[in-house]
Amino acid sequence: MKKEKFEIGDKVFLIHLQQEGVVKRWTGTEYLYVVVDGDEIPVAISDVSKEIPSLKKEALAMPPEEYRPAPEPPRNRVSENRGLFISFEPVYSHGDDVSAYNIYLINDTPHAIDCDYTFLLHGVKKFNFHKPLASHIYVLLHTIEHDELNEGPTVQLSVRDVMNRDFTAQMNQKIRPQSFFKKEQVPPMFDKMHSCYPVPLIEKRKKAEPVKEEPVVFDPEILKLQMKDSVIVKDAEVEAPEEEIDLHIEKLTADYRSMSNAEMMQLQLMRFQQALERAIAHRAEKFYVIHGVGSGKLKQEIHKLLRQYKEVKSFNNDRNPRYGYGATEVILR
Repeated sequence: MKKEKFEIGDKVFLIHLQQEGVVKRWTGTEYLYVVVDGDEIPVAISDVSKEIPSLKKEALAMPPEEYRPAPEPPRNRVSENRGLFISFEPVYSHGDDVSAYNIYLINDTPHAIDCDYTFLLHGVKKFNFHKPLASHIYVLLHTIEHDELNEGPTVQLSVRDVMNRDFTAQMNQKIRPQSFFKKEQVPPMFDKMHSCYPVPLIEKRKKAEPVKEEPVVFDPEILKLQMKDSVIVKDAEVEAPEEEIDLHIEKLTADYRSMSNAEMMQLQLMRFQQALERAIAHRAEKFYVIHGVGSGKLKQEIHKLLRQYKEVKSFNNDRNPRYGYGATEVILR
């Protein structure tokens, strides 16, 4: 199926939420921010259509307070490191009547994770999500109808930390109505009751003897997917872009002495991609990224990421009177 193209200001229909909205802005290539009933929420492009079904007009005309999911909580809630959860958030249609459930994956750990989630009905795969997810963040996976709980759905989840050295996790959970409502609690980063299923983590054994640190091996595609999904949590607003961003590690964190080379590289690239996303969102013409000279590894990874963004017109590492060869100038379309 050919992807629809969307412009800012387009009226669209959100398939899972069954609501109309207006396109506010883009984030990466897989998600849009859409204004629905005054709230700005991130939505996968695959869940958005320009065609508004005529059969839904009556439902869409209901006042906002009568039919809408609970609003997303702010991004910067206090994290508690409580672990991983699959949670079901009730969606109310009329008064106390629950019509659907939003299903979230909550990563309340200090580690970015690579996850593979599958939702099955009668043994048939209905939804799959296989992407990285940043630490201390959650993602809205999909929505199910209330009646589907009575059909014995199954949730399958496979998880590991992205560095593949701290933990793994496996879940194969049959959702049973008789126990579903006994699992109600307030999950991390939320302030309302969900039905929560904790995901048991299996920690990897640490080697007692010190080992020589391996050279940094970093997959920029994993980072790109991770950053795109990180913004699935609603921000209050997009910060203004910087004219330059300094990626020297001592400028980013005071704890760099306790970090491995791979962890420092990951932090530097995440900060760079955040700056790039802000510049794109604000339609900036250009900005500088200061990566230093060093071994050239950080510069190489930055250039790899830049080649994957269609919004990047060009970039160069020419000698600059101010930065020498330690910075790259990024020109945006």
